[in-house]
Amino acid sequence: MIWTIRLCFMLALTSLSGTFAYLAWKICQVYLQRRKMLRWIYPMLAMVEPFFVLPFVCGMASMFQKETGASMTIGYALMGDRNVYLLCTSLSLVWAGGACFYLLRYVRTSWRVYWRLWRTRVPAEAGVQRLADEIRARLGIRQQIRVYVSPVMWTPMVINGLHKWILLPEQDWDRRELEVILCHELTHVKQRIIPLKAVGSLMRIVYWFTPVSHLYLDALDEWGETACDLSVRYDAGCVADFREYFFAVLAGVRMADDEPAGWTQFAKVKGVEKRIMRISKYERERDLRPVVG
Repeated sequence: MIWTIRLCFMLALTSLSGTFAYLAWKICQVYLQRRKMLRWIYPMLAMVEPFFVLPFVCGMASMFQKETGASMTIGYALMGDRNVYLLCTSLSLVWAGGACFYLLRYVRTSWRVYWRLWRTRVPAEAGVQRLADEIRARLGIRQQIRVYVSPVMWTPMVINGLHKWILLPEQDWDRRELEVILCHELTHVKQRIIPLKAVGSLMRIVYWFTPVSHLYLDALDEWGETACDLSVRYDAGCVADFREYFFAVLAGVRMADDEPAGWTQFAKVKGVEKRIMRISKYERERDLRPVVG
């Protein structure tokens, strides 16, 4: 059938457009990091997603249009070639099998972890919730965000989609550490990293055959954390220096082996150490200069 040929070309061309966009970002990232202009790297990385998403959506829409005009030119040109048809049909079946495998693995892992956290969570103390509401108002976040505590939680995290909630490990926090942790997680809400990761996870499922789709989600996690560090330090006004900030971050770090892909993975001890080394070389004055991408 002609749609298998269209599907193969659409996946190939869209993955190429996303790959070129990611490589362009990678070049800019190396340049900006050498220039110690870290604040611009995360917004530029977020611009890579449309190159993976929009061409695919447009291709899917045109696939089901009336077979007239230029929308089906590729399909009509190759429909008579039996070898091309058989090859594209085989590749479509392989792609569908791989996509189903990655989808089922992600759903299984995410649901297992999410259900365990949902089942063990309890509302945080009233003082913790009031502190979170104060920080939320200070950051200009209108959405109500509840704070919960779980004994099986390994590190502070903001999860969920439409109705977000913050989950804290069950441990003793002093007020200063708690303020920094809540400010960090609420800054993630403000920078909209959760929907970006959701789209990135979908990209990893659809374009599982492209290494860039796997590298993108790791880079989004890494530079999302770095952007959050800078925002908490300079924009939110929660800490006076990075030393105090990272001491509070390290206090909440725990190791986890069953964390789903797409959940935060840069909050481990090694990840925090890398963030400290990167931020220690940061020069805010240079980073505030305008950059045109």
